Amino acid sequence: MACGYSGNTGIFANAICEDALIGLNMINRDCNIGENKRTKIGFTQMLMHPLNMVDIEVIPIEDMLKERTVRIYYLQRAIQSQINDTCSVACTGDFDDFCETTFACTTDKCYEWQVSRDDFQRVCAGTEKEFAQRLLMSKFDAFAREINEANLATMNANFGENARTGNNLTVAINVLTVANNDPVAVGLLTVDQDYREFNEYCGMPLIVGQGNWARYNKVLDSSCCNDGGIDYADLVNKTGFGFFLDTQAIAAWGANQIGVFAPGTHQFVQYNRTNSETIFEVSPLSAYTRMIDPVTGINYDFTVIFDDCAREWYFKLETCFDLFVPPTDQYNASDPQEGTTGSLRYTANTV
Repeated sequence: MACGYSGNTGIFANAICEDALIGLNMINRDCNIGENKRTKIGFTQMLMHPLNMVDIEVIPIEDMLKERTVRIYYLQRAIQSQINDTCSVACTGDFDDFCETTFACTTDKCYEWQVSRDDFQRVCAGTEKEFAQRLLMSKFDAFAREINEANLATMNANFGENARTGNNLTVAINVLTVANNDPVAVGLLTVDQDYREFNEYCGMPLIVGQGNWARYNKVLDSSCCNDGGIDYADLVNKTGFGFFLDTQAIAAWGANQIGVFAPGTHQFVQYNRTNSETIFEVSPLSAYTRMIDPVTGINYDFTVIFDDCAREWYFKLETCFDLFVPPTDQYNASDPQEGTTGSLRYTANTV
């Protein structure tokens, strides 16, 4: 008998069960079970969070037209030395032209696995209907870690300059005492002053990291006043920041390093071959659709095929993505903000 269709009806009708693929979050009830446990990928989650994306236009990457590259135009802001006391009679002045850069989704990732026909026959039988959901949920975490690791690596090589220091090197700040883990106010104050005063960023600073800053964040949430009379709870309320724990940050950026980001400056951009969550049946034994991880919000192209020769079901999750980092020439070479891109880097130390 030839390999191929052997008389079964549509796979999403009678094998995988379309309704078993809806509402994946329902299966994620126990976060301490191995197949459900999720890594804290704070950087990618920060990029996708409403605090970062509110009122921001998502960079358009076409799906159906297979266009992974976009051209972005921007203007440098004027500098004070271009302002004159008088205007000339002739039609003269600085020539104002758009700067441009291109951005492309080029990072492809794929996860493939097989399930025997015997195991898969249980998918739509009674309570085993959740089997398809469990298959997907058990794969999402590894994929998300891979994506986040790539985003962290890209960011590691592309931190912007700090206008106060004039470079993009990490700045050491003291955040906790060694003896009692008491919070040190100067750490948060340095970040806040750099962010708002020297680098002129607006909105809530979004901080990503782990280690000492994660502990600092916890202590600040529960602190009252120090011996000098500083009310830390009030200090946090007046400075304001959002913190995203990332358990891959130290490996990618260095011990106790954190990234501080201005909202809307950096984007996680995806390209998917399937532009909707509609299920497309290519044949009774193969279909594809788009899946959304209910925990992270990451989109995946999902393909399923039955191999009649091997008597196995073949599954594939894939996506294409990249991290958009603003260009370093947003500002004139004579502008104090030249080289800044919306990101700052610090090392949170104990003292």
